Amino acid sequence: MAFDKRTLIFLAVISLAVVGVLADITVKIASQAPRPLLSRWFYLGAAGYAFSAIGWVFALRHLKLAEVGHIYCVVTMILLAVSGAVWFRESLKGTEIAGLVLGILSIVLLRRFG
Repeated sequence: MAFDKRTLIFLAVISLAVVGVLADITVKIASQAPRPLLSRWFYLGAAGYAFSAIGWVFALRHLKLAEVGHIYCVVTMILLAVSGAVWFRESLKGTEIAGLVLGILSIVLLRRFG
């Protein structure tokens, strides 16, 4: 199965969002430690952010900043909401779920007409 360049970059941006969310989760775990900035979770999260920044350089060479930012933002928002609900037992309200659905719709529209 062959993908065009644009689709590969789109998938790379989604992967960067996953790495960023994993970094966010580790920093959240670190924030609950008595000395958060000395926690190994903090350093793991910082490494995830650094790796994500390197990937951004690659993605931004091939897509517009607005497009990359939009995809990254919506995917990150969805993954963080799910992560918060699953791992940290945070509740999601109906309006938040509606916002996530609209975010997904915005990516569909961007891919179709962008």
